[in-house]
Amino acid sequence: MAIFREKTKEAIAKELDQLRVAAGATAPEPAKLEQVADFSYAPSEPLAQLIVDAWLSQEFRDQLLGDQNRRKAKEELATRGFFLANPVVISEQDYKNHYTIKDDTETVFVLPDPRRATTSEPGQHLLETARLLMAITPNGI
Repeated sequence: MAIFREKTKEAIAKELDQLRVAAGATAPEPAKLEQVADFSYAPSEPLAQLIVDAWLSQEFRDQLLGDQNRRKAKEELATRGFFLANPVVISEQDYKNHYTIKDDTETVFVLPDPRRATTSEPGQHLLETARLLMAITPNGI
């Protein structure tokens, strides 16, 4: 019995490059690897509240998410004490679709998917849920 492990795109590309070189082609330039931040911000009351606000209001979430809404993201983060040159807030789906930064000043935040929390109970306190999801969502705000 064997264990099958699917190859990554990078591993397949490297293997193909090695075969091309072995066949007499010139070696290609090393591919630029996609950088993915591998950290989560420590729990922050203001950021957790931003998440809750975005979960509870589709209108606010739509104003906050995406490239076209950088100004709103910058304003909302500044009101919470975070002064960044070029913040952008993306959805988990954007993250999974390999969102890439546009320039070196960009700081990317991933808004945890609202479907991860139950928001149906009146008076339900979601801050702890938001803090938890901030910690486990890649780049989660």
